[in-house]
Amino acid sequence: MPISKEELLKRSTKNMGRVHPLIAIWGRTVIDTVYEEGIFAQITEGKRSYRRQASLYGQGRPGYEWRGKKYGSHGKIVTNAKPGQSIHNYGFALDFCLVDESGQQAVWIVNEDWRRVASVAKVLGFTWGGNWTTFQDYPHLEWTHGMSWKELANGASPFDYPGFLLRRGSRGKRVKQAQIVMKVKVDGIFGPKTERAVCHFQKLRSLQIDGIIGPYTWNKFYI
Repeated sequence: MPISKEELLKRSTKNMGRVHPLIAIWGRTVIDTVYEEGIFAQITEGKRSYRRQASLYGQGRPGYEWRGKKYGSHGKIVTNAKPGQSIHNYGFALDFCLVDESGQQAVWIVNEDWRRVASVAKVLGFTWGGNWTTFQDYPHLEWTHGMSWKELANGASPFDYPGFLLRRGSRGKRVKQAQIVMKVKVDGIFGPKTERAVCHFQKLRSLQIDGIIGPYTWNKFYI
């Protein structure tokens, strides 16, 4: 009997840790969507500590030290991001893999199913490391929309960008992202029903009721 969707979602939620709550919602949406297509995937890592990043950066760099402690080890280099330089450190990145039907064995072959997972994630606004021209990182998904780790380190958020201002008439993947969170029909069209759902949400969260999704509404979606 194949592994259940519920088990994959449970594992993924645990492995994501304290990522930004909206990233967690969309990460689970990816796993849920591909499961219905017969693809067994799970999130393997989400928010990452600086210490964990130091260990990863140290792989393939035997002499590497961070904060007076040795983190270097032999092997293949897996990242060029030092502690604080990874999007994982700020909760806006996920890593994933496929698993076999039993769910007991990870499958690291970048095949058609793997690319399908990445494709679903990209519809939700993620960037896939497999599309990078240098140092391709096939398990990696990040949600930054052009924001650098330096901006995230200074407390900025991708949701602060003007492009995330949505109102009636807006269309596209960002509307779909909001519709998924509000559990209304996901069609990428900001019509009357989506506007009513936004107004209802804003009323419940004591926000200005204007039917417009701006930074304050985005940041209240997960509370």
